[in-house]
Amino acid sequence: MKAKISLIPLYIFVILLILIIVSREWTTNLLIGQGITSYRSHTLFSTGVNVLMSLIAYLFIKKYHLQTLAGIHTEKVQHQWLLLYPLYLILINVLFMDEMVTDNLLMNSILLLIYCISIGYSEELSLRGFMQSYLIKAYGHSKKGIVFSVFGAGFIFGLLHLLKFDKGIYGEVSQVFFALFIGVLFGALLLRTKRLYPLIIIHALIDFFAKLDSMGISETTTEATKQATSLTSAIVITLVVLPCLIFGMIMLRKVTVEEVQ
Repeated sequence: MKAKISLIPLYIFVILLILIIVSREWTTNLLIGQGITSYRSHTLFSTGVNVLMSLIAYLFIKKYHLQTLAGIHTEKVQHQWLLLYPLYLILINVLFMDEMVTDNLLMNSILLLIYCISIGYSEELSLRGFMQSYLIKAYGHSKKGIVFSVFGAGFIFGLLHLLKFDKGIYGEVSQVFFALFIGVLFGALLLRTKRLYPLIIIHALIDFFAKLDSMGISETTTEATKQATSLTSAIVITLVVLPCLIFGMIMLRKVTVEEVQ
């Protein structure tokens, strides 16, 4: 019989993530209150927070010997063609992009790219690299356990988006589904491709094109223009990313217990 694995390290990690996110939002509001509202200042600050989250996640992965499950070893990427699927999210962001601010375009673009790469590292190392891998280590002795692990990490990913709560009730609920569906897709991709770094790059590109139209806008302007998401918009957002859930579940059917042991 397989020894039962304690979930305490997972709880500790989630609490650390929550503390970091809450502290980030508190500090952001403090900076705004002090009149520090420039795009560059806030982007650099958020990048630093993401670097901290990445380091913590990597240390947890290393401490609990999850490098193989987390896909950060030297194995060749498998089933590379599967990585083409999430690129449709980039296309959607491009199609629905608003007009960009063109002042200091090159510098702001470089800063945004670095910021989005830091998002890719922090979220993939934290959610897929550690959380999903630790859950699989605990429950991956059965096919249901593998599916539970992928959905569990994706669901936590979705709930973490509620900490900011700035989109209204419909917007927040749609964000939970958005994060869950994409989390399932990326979690399944990790198990099928065996590598995390391609997912980090794709994640960064998706965020880059999603944030391109808000690049260069000061934090006070961003806060002032925020509106609660309507029910119609929330439904559209959920339906747009629903294929991610479907494709992720199809991929999970091909994952075997032997692959993750």
